[in-house]
Amino acid sequence: VWRKVVWDVRFRKALSLAINRKEIIDTIYYGFGKPTSWIPSEYNPEEANRLLDAVGLKKRSSDGWRLGPDGKPFTINFETIGIWEPDMIPVNELVIEYWKKVGTKATLKQIDPTLWQQRGREANELQASVLWGAHDQGWQLGYSLDFASVLWDQWYETGGKKGEEPPIWYKSLLDLYYKTKRAEVPGSSKYKEVEKKARALEYKYIPAIYIAEEVKYPVIASAKLGNVPTSG
Repeated sequence: VWRKVVWDVRFRKALSLAINRKEIIDTIYYGFGKPTSWIPSEYNPEEANRLLDAVGLKKRSSDGWRLGPDGKPFTINFETIGIWEPDMIPVNELVIEYWKKVGTKATLKQIDPTLWQQRGREANELQASVLWGAHDQGWQLGYSLDFASVLWDQWYETGGKKGEEPPIWYKSLLDLYYKTKRAEVPGSSKYKEVEKKARALEYKYIPAIYIAEEVKYPVIASAKLGNVPTSG
């Protein structure tokens, strides 16, 4: 039931539309940042509700939570690290509150980094997680695919001997990342061409729900301290 719902791009789009990114940026990042440009970042809870109804989550429990197609409570269980990225916990807490407003229940649990790695990439036991994605010359693809699907990655890396065959759009993203991006020099015309194709696929299929980009942190330093960068 979980995979049937999550694999529907309308569900992923609905969750993205339910997030108030401007409020997150103003609250957590003191206004230093901007909504992601990698996927649609509009805040539209009305459309989010419509899409959630359309994917089979229309029925609700007596306390207002959406039920899955099987009639059972549908819950998104986040397990994350937090200690490496201190902003991830408060950001995730706000996301959970936004989803609550459209009837989607989510929980948050902070676990040990080693356990997180074991449950994620090694055992495929993480239902949902949240993490930072570095902007490699504006390219986020490698991070969005990091936990998109362990079984899909296994199929791709073993030539179909293990895992499960991914949909065509996901194969295309992997092709762009592994076969082309790593062989190109960042900033080159070929690199930009590949990035453009990847961004178009990410924007359409939303493999990961990005929140913000160009985030900055305030830093306090003594006026007596030299060589402190103030930009860049």
